[in-house]
Amino acid sequence: MFESFTEKYLSEFLSTNFINIVPKRSPDGCAIAILLLGKWNMKHLTFEKFMQLVIMHIMQLLRDQTSQINGLRILFDFKGTGLPLLNMCSPQNLYICNHMILNCLPIRIKGLHTIHGSFVLRLVWPIAKRILSHKIRDRVHFHSTFEDLFEYFPPSVLPTMYDGELLESDMEQGISWIRKANNEHRENTIEGQPNIY
Repeated sequence: MFESFTEKYLSEFLSTNFINIVPKRSPDGCAIAILLLGKWNMKHLTFEKFMQLVIMHIMQLLRDQTSQINGLRILFDFKGTGLPLLNMCSPQNLYICNHMILNCLPIRIKGLHTIHGSFVLRLVWPIAKRILSHKIRDRVHFHSTFEDLFEYFPPSVLPTMYDGELLESDMEQGISWIRKANNEHRENTIEGQPNIY
């Protein structure tokens, strides 16, 4: 789970780029990740590969001291989700996801936000909230409109699909980020960068 992806796998199976790192930070310095869960192709990207992808993103974000200090906000977009995602959200998988991100990686989760809530979210949330700690549970926010998002994210850091100001060309930086991060992940593994002495 801590290994990088092959370039072929990235180009063939992760072309939908359903995980995007926003090129701008929130005013409090948090990095922002957007997960377009409806674009997750589960035939090509199993839960294990999904966790591998998430870990790679977090590990590479943590190379930036600003991310270490200010943490991460994650926006989960449930638009277009259905039964395949519901099947992925078993209690075991939810526990693994929670444990890996919150207990095994030194990232500060400052907020978990949802938009376009679907029946999947309504069915999964009662299980997920039993797994999450009280501290993290209090940082989960459900948004029914884009205006609700603006309470936590100014328009300047959101893409136009959420009535924000970031154009598609701005978001393409996030798409190229994954390949750069994957290369760094391959060169500098979980063991860290080589010592200079």
